[in-house]
Amino acid sequence: MSFRLSLTPLRGGLVLLSALAPLWAQAQTAPDWTLNLNNPSARPSGNWVDAQSNVYSVSAGGGSSGSLNKFNAARTLVWSRPLFNGDQGRVSAHASDGNGNSWVVGELTDSQGLRTGTLVARYDSAGQLLWREARTVPREWPAMVAADANGAAYVVFSVLRLNTSTGRYEPGCQLVRYGSAGERQWSADCGRDALYYRPGALNVWPNGQVAVIGDDRPGITQLRAFSPSGGLVVDRLYPFDLGIGAARGPNGEFALVGGAAGQTLVVRFDASLNELWRLSFPLGQLAQHATFEGQGGLVLGSGTLNNGQLSGSLLSKISAAGSVQWSRPFETSADGLVPSTGLLQGLADGGVMVAANSPALVAGSAQDRLVLARLDAAGRELWRSTPQLGYSEQALALSANGGALLQLVPTASGSSAAVLAQRYAQSGVSNQAPLAQASASPSSGIAPLSVQFSAAGSSDPEGGALSYAWNFGDGRSSTLSNPALVFGEGIYNVQLTVTDALGAQTKTALTVTSTLAPAQPTQLSLASSNIVQNTSTTATLQLSSTAGTTVTLSASDPSLVSLPLSITVPKGQQSTTFGVTAKSLRKQTTVTLRATANGKTVSSLLTIRPR
Repeated sequence: MSFRLSLTPLRGGLVLLSALAPLWAQAQTAPDWTLNLNNPSARPSGNWVDAQSNVYSVSAGGGSSGSLNKFNAARTLVWSRPLFNGDQGRVSAHASDGNGNSWVVGELTDSQGLRTGTLVARYDSAGQLLWREARTVPREWPAMVAADANGAAYVVFSVLRLNTSTGRYEPGCQLVRYGSAGERQWSADCGRDALYYRPGALNVWPNGQVAVIGDDRPGITQLRAFSPSGGLVVDRLYPFDLGIGAARGPNGEFALVGGAAGQTLVVRFDASLNELWRLSFPLGQLAQHATFEGQGGLVLGSGTLNNGQLSGSLLSKISAAGSVQWSRPFETSADGLVPSTGLLQGLADGGVMVAANSPALVAGSAQDRLVLARLDAAGRELWRSTPQLGYSEQALALSANGGALLQLVPTASGSSAAVLAQRYAQSGVSNQAPLAQASASPSSGIAPLSVQFSAAGSSDPEGGALSYAWNFGDGRSSTLSNPALVFGEGIYNVQLTVTDALGAQTKTALTVTSTLAPAQPTQLSLASSNIVQNTSTTATLQLSSTAGTTVTLSASDPSLVSLPLSITVPKGQQSTTFGVTAKSLRKQTTVTLRATANGKTVSSLLTIRPR
């Protein structure tokens, strides 16, 4: 279905894209696959993908049921690891370095679920526990965790500190850096209270620079940044009074977004957190989500207010220089229900993936309705997913093979529905199964038969990597693309399974026929080579193989001997016997007996004497 866009100029030259036909009327995209992330005792609290498109999921737990789980690209569970080792606890946050190393932080609890301590643990890509720190500290709990490129982890702890002047405990924030072996390298005061429930509240640069966003006082947000060695390098206050979000770009650039004085305030920094500019825009009043796209632009999602009430959601893109490139409504309020733009992921081509909850009335009952959409660099919606009723967004990640991984959580109270992970292609075109082609050279011949197999011609429509699984019909297998094998006598049904990076498979088959060499006579012997006329002897014929054949028999003088014209040796036998009878004669004579099959003749001499 086609639709038109109108361009509406707003204050400051801002351009608003307004769709005159509903964008959701476009063809809806289905996921490449859906993965059930529930386990019998706990639901996952988030997931992420590594460079090989493996999916990692953390089950938040409660009691002792928390676990870290890994699924491969074919969505098969590779391993599952318990997180609490018999202790009581629950997961607070988790992080990954993109290469399969995982960090999990949580709270230790007693049997009533009350906090008793903290847990910080690191696992490698094979699910092996590298280190674990469990501390009994009732007034401290981990809230956020992030990792750098050197194996270090940064954990923000919410703490209650005793104010000796008032005798009361007051909220605080402690940042701790852990080395690759789990040692505490330094700690720092990161503010009065961490906004640990806000996106981007903890940001770590590859070199170990780290920034934390926290509340200083109502209407004021504090940004604190620390060097890799723990020194305080930035301590600034910003007047965000409604919502706050943060984003870090691919080149280290950084931005804060939020509501301020009825408008959206955007503050942009370079990689060293030097402030480049701050600007206010009429882009909604509740900006909480932001992401950098690959061309340096900042895309932010904000809520719009009507008489103090949320009425819709707005997406906007701001250039590196601070100009608004486009702004467009994403969802509007329907039936008095409030939509959101919950999760954003910038793309290399300047576009953005958006996961949003757009509630709707279904049979008179309000239900969450989760959609995932892809916008291009100009803000045009290219596609959106089929709405998922009863679900909201929890995590959105991009995989190395051009996919978007969305985690969906059921939102109905007491719902037993599963937590799901869905994979979408950024193009909006569902993943296509690979083409499988197999060949064998030669495909038939004499045993032992040496055969070179090839998967040449197999391909992935999306251009991704392929894996191969050969089954040779005799119990042997191979994962090479071009294996070579030797076959004994037999007929073999060979199957090749080609799998793409997302687990889609195509199978093809061929037949290899390996036959025994034609049986040829190798020896003709006589039980007695000198006999009297009108008597008999037994001849024994040896063959070159057990392939079975028919042998033609003859004599140099058929008038002097009687023998079969031919004899059949069945398959499986390599020798046979037959009788030779001498006829009457006047004088001693020697006769040549011959056996011929498949181009070869053997002979034996028989001497016959008169009586």
